[in-house]
Parts: sequence; structure tokens; C-alpha cells
Amino acid sequence: MVLALVFTVVILAAGNGKYRQATKTVEVVKAAKFIPAGERITADSITTIKVPESVATGLAASLKDVEGKEAKVSLLKGQYVWKDAVGELGAKPGMVEILLPVDLPSSGAVWPGEKVNIHIAVKNNNQSGNNAQSPKVCENVLVTKVLGQDGIEIEPGKASGLNPAANKVPVAIGVEVSKDVEDMLVQAAANKNVYLVKVPGSA
Repeated sequence: MVLALVFTVVILAAGNGKYRQATKTVEVVKAAKFIPAGERITADSITTIKVPESVATGLAASLKDVEGKEAKVSLLKGQYVWKDAVGELGAKPGMVEILLPVDLPSSGAVWPGEKVNIHIAVKNNNQSGNNAQSPKVCENVLVTKVLGQDGIEIEPGKASGLNPAANKVPVAIGVEVSKDVEDMLVQAAANKNVYLVKVPGSA
């Protein structure tokens, strides 16, 4: 009887230990608002929340680990912040950021942090009916920002401005490209001949 009681106490203690381990919580960082890729993270754009320790692996645990750094990918409001999702993005040597004018089809429906291939859409003036070529001039280009008609970056799932529906349609896409193609893309952008194609799985 005594031995059975001892075993019961041991089993209950082990069970309670596992329960405490499973329910132990730790603080992690989450986005308090939409943070576009490339934007420097400020104190008012992040907060902390307690989560089970078992799911906190890889997540930023302290505000000081995140504040002042740049978002490498876009972070939605309420999204947990991974350690490797923040850092210093600065343009690499030999790279520049260019804003390309687009409409909804030519924008590729992309968001900051995703990658695109850039094509020069050559208009077909050939009366013979042959299709004009639209050469791909850049591959795996990082999207840095998506702007609406009011010049403000579009936030997924949120409408703003005097004409919310119109402001959801992108009119310019920021991309980071090599200086070698800068002149060509500026000329194509001036002629509104740029077409973006999203690279699958780049988000």
C-alpha cells in the first residue's frame, strides 16, 4: 500500500513537471502595425506578447533586439518577428533603387520583400501578325515598396485616403537593381514599357 502511494506521488510529480514545462510562457516580439520590407523598425511599431516556450524558438525575444533594425521582409500587424527577419538591408555595392510606374496587371501583384523578373514590354507594330518579344532584362529583383495613387505605401488588407478603392491599386513599384541596367530601366519606365512577373515562392 505504501509502495503504491509512493509510485502515485512520483507519477503525479512527473506529470505536473511536464505540465509546467508545456505551459511555461516566454515573451516574444510581434509587429504592432504593418512594417514594409526595408523600413527601419521603431519602438511604436513593435510590442511583446507571451507565448508557450515550445513555439518561441527562432523568434525575437526582446524589443532591443529588433528596434532600430530594418525589416528584411514585410511584417503584418500581429505577426511574430523572427530573429532573421530583421537586420540591415542597405543597398548592396553597385545596386540602386528605382521606382517603376505600373498598373495592376503590370505590377505582378507583388508585395515588398518578394522578388520579380523585369521584362521590357515591346509594343507590336508589326502588321504581319508576328508577336513582338518582351525580353527579360532582370531576374530575382527585390521589391522594396509598393505605392498607391496618394504616394503612400499600400498596406495589405487596409484601405486609406480619399478614394480607398483607387489607393489599393499600385501605381509604382520600388525595386533594387544593378547600376548596369539603371539607364535602360529608366528609359523603359519613362515609356511605361515595364512589366513585372512575380518569382514563385519568393515571399
